[in-house]
Amino acid sequence: MRFWLRHMKVAREIENALRHRIKAEFDTTLPRFDVMSALGKHVHGLRMSDISGELKTVAGNVTHIVARLEQDGLVERRRELEDGRATIVQLTALGRAELARQSASIQDWIYVLAEPLSADDAAWMSDQFDRILMRLAKRESGT
Repeated sequence: MRFWLRHMKVAREIENALRHRIKAEFDTTLPRFDVMSALGKHVHGLRMSDISGELKTVAGNVTHIVARLEQDGLVERRRELEDGRATIVQLTALGRAELARQSASIQDWIYVLAEPLSADDAAWMSDQFDRILMRLAKRESGT
């Protein structure tokens, strides 16, 4: 139980620090960055439902964020060719450049936040979290 509570406290504190920094430096929000990051992993874009699934959030939240990103010229929406009812969202050139700029700063901030850990400690912790995630995925799939 102590592990869980400490993990949640650290995660909340890091997230709060990132929310503050991203607002101060880029005048944007962490959810907008999250949507752009999800899209950045998929060059050909994602369906709205896939963005929601990847971010583990409801479609309504994603719809609002995508609309604002589109207004800012960071993403574009288009109808999927195979299913005209589905919408594909993809980063624009401006969106890719902005994602790269924000990602570089966020990576630096996380590095500073994790500074008390050695590189070996950080790698070990990442491996442990990967093991937990793999076990959870196996349970969800029933294997």
